[in-house]
Amino acid sequence: MKSNSHAGYAVAALVTIALGIGIRKFLPGHVSKIPGDALYAVMVYWIVRAAKPAMSTKHAALIAIALSFIVECLKLLRFHRLVAFRGTFVGHLIFGSVFSTANLACYVLGVAIAWFVDREFSAPSRARGDRR
Repeated sequence: MKSNSHAGYAVAALVTIALGIGIRKFLPGHVSKIPGDALYAVMVYWIVRAAKPAMSTKHAALIAIALSFIVECLKLLRFHRLVAFRGTFVGHLIFGSVFSTANLACYVLGVAIAWFVDREFSAPSRARGDRR
């Protein structure tokens, strides 16, 4: 995507959300878990890029991984309001419910895929010497 495309990254995030919800809705839970978790991290990457499109892809990837890991670790907290929010549809989509180290691997995989796609679509700018 173009290096200053807020809208392009926002659209990518929305498409990723739709894909994630579609996967969770139409595939059995055990089948949808890994791609759903990976898509969660892809979405986080696109949101980071939409917020700061001039940021290097490497930094965006590191921030997306960190944010995904933080949200996963929040599952370990049992604050009443946080637990109640997780019980809602939106809260479950954002925070999930149970901590899993397997999710951490899915997040790294998802961000790696988003980073690769972003780099490939940004290839013309790299050809001009932009080594992000």
